[in-house]
Parts: sequence; C-alpha cells; structure tokens
Amino acid sequence: MTTRRGGDDGFTLVELMVTIVILGVLVGIALPSLLRQREQAMDLQAKGRLDTAGRAAAAVFVESGKHSSQAAILGYFTPDLDFSGAADDSVHVVVDDDDATRVLLYTRSDSGDWFGLRLEGLAEATCLGDAEGDMTLAACSGSDW
Repeated sequence: MTTRRGGDDGFTLVELMVTIVILGVLVGIALPSLLRQREQAMDLQAKGRLDTAGRAAAAVFVESGKHSSQAAILGYFTPDLDFSGAADDSVHVVVDDDDATRVLLYTRSDSGDWFGLRLEGLAEATCLGDAEGDMTLAACSGSDW
C-alpha cells in the first residue's frame, strides 16, 4: 500500500475518474426508465381525455338515440374538454354518416401517439396509431389500449 507524501488529503485522479464512471453508468441506467415513465403519463392523460369524452358521447346517445359531433352538445356534459378538433390534443369527433349510432373519438398524446375510442351505441372499441390518418371508424375495432 502506498502512502501519500506531504500530508495531501485530496482524492487521486484515478479515484475521481472511477466515481465519474460509476455516476455515468447509473444515469445511463435510470434515464431511459424515467423517459418511459414520462411517455406513459402523457399517454394516460390522452386516454383520460378519451374516457371522459366517451362518457359525454354516451350521455348524448342515451338522451337522443344518436351520436353528435357538435362541440356545444358534447361540451355541455364535459365543459373542460375541447371538442373542436382544432388542435392535436383536442378531442376529434367523427360520426358515421350512414349510421349515427357509430362515433369515433380520437386525440393525440404529447408523446406523439394517437388514441381512438369507437362507440357503437354504447359498445366500445379502442385503437392506437402513429398518425392521424390511422384514426378511422373502420380501423378502430379492437382493444389496442
């Protein structure tokens, strides 16, 4: 074992380098996990918007026997949601032209994914897409989320 001369009480360069490498490895392990958690939170927020919008659409359907794409009607049941479809994170509403008992509600998560909720009467189906073009009544038929 080597002793230090002159009473130096500092760390050696090797000790500092080992500490920096260990910290770098720990950050490298933790950072991807933290980023995934952030994306999952963004996706949950979008799904929550759709769940709330779905309840509003179901209430309209129960009241009138058909779905509506009118923001004012849907907003009556959930005034905190934006049904305009003007922004990606607003709730977009597409009512089937041939059958007003079918409606597609979709929105974009801040993570970039698109989430859709299709209602046929009160029956639900969900879909997930990479682009807004993936959100169609025909494509939204499963339980993707």
